[in-house]
Amino acid sequence: MNGLTGAFQRWRHSHGYGVHSPYGYALVTRVVRPGNCAWYGYEAIDGTLRDHHDRKAVSEARMLLRLLAMTRPLSVFIPKGSHPAFYTAVRVAGKRIALEREPSKAPACLMIGTHDDFIPLQVLTEAILVPERCIAILNTPPGWADAIFNAMPEGVMFEGKRNTLIIHHPGMQKLRYPMNI
Repeated sequence: MNGLTGAFQRWRHSHGYGVHSPYGYALVTRVVRPGNCAWYGYEAIDGTLRDHHDRKAVSEARMLLRLLAMTRPLSVFIPKGSHPAFYTAVRVAGKRIALEREPSKAPACLMIGTHDDFIPLQVLTEAILVPERCIAILNTPPGWADAIFNAMPEGVMFEGKRNTLIIHHPGMQKLRYPMNI
């Protein structure tokens, strides 16, 4: 999908229109576009803002906090050297969440947050087979979203121009939505 049709589809799905799965709709309205509500951890995340160039990372960290609140994983992988806002989001989401930074431990985590090709594609396609596993990729390499979606047995994928969010949700039909994330 490209051009005006693709942009319209991404806008529609980003606001919940055409997302017919109740779980997918809840993800859109609670995580991707929650409206103008304040969350308990926003102030701590905003405290990591060093300059105006960090605003995108802070916005993505806020989305991570909302995703953590909805999915409630016991373990999260965030790569070493990531923006401090991501670590803050995990910390304020709950003290029971184990934060891993070592790439070799990523496959054991219920949520894998990564960027580019930091975690190999084969590791991610095997990791998505675990029920309730969530994978969020910033700057997804070309073709990776397709490969992970094809490997996932059931669940939902939100695919933006650059970023991808994939959740293996048991008992759910496999769905894919283009979106602005």
